Amino acid sequence: MRNPVSVLRLLGVLLLCALACVAVVGGGSAAFRALSIGLFMVAAPGLLVVTVLRLGDALLSLVVGMVVGPAGWVMLATVATFLGLWWPGPTVVVVAVLLGVLALVLLVLELRAPANPLDDAQHRFVSHRHDEEVPVAVGRHRGAFPFG
Repeated sequence: MRNPVSVLRLLGVLLLCALACVAVVGGGSAAFRALSIGLFMVAAPGLLVVTVLRLGDALLSLVVGMVVGPAGWVMLATVATFLGLWWPGPTVVVVAVLLGVLALVLLVLELRAPANPLDDAQHRFVSHRHDEEVPVAVGRHRGAFPFG
């Protein structure tokens, strides 16, 4: 696992997708539907984008995450309306399923990734001069670079 924050974000996206699907398909009170679908529409797309981009700054992550969701829904609604395909309930379910599958794939990849990619045995070699393990990305042994 590379980043526990990414895992928490992806789990949050999965939870929001599940709540949105339950609210649309299963119904419930008006307050539950409004809260779960609203949170899903605002937060889920942004959390996925921020997780994929791996932004280092927390404030930048927050701003990007909160802008992506509403902007994406406005673009989707505009295009779907012009094409005559806008049905709010089914659209929310389809988008929730697609984002949930993407979040699940990213979660599996995140959990299977080594903490440091250079610690993986495939990314190391033994230096011929010093008989020590050196990360491939560093290439510190002599003769690796001209004039080195």
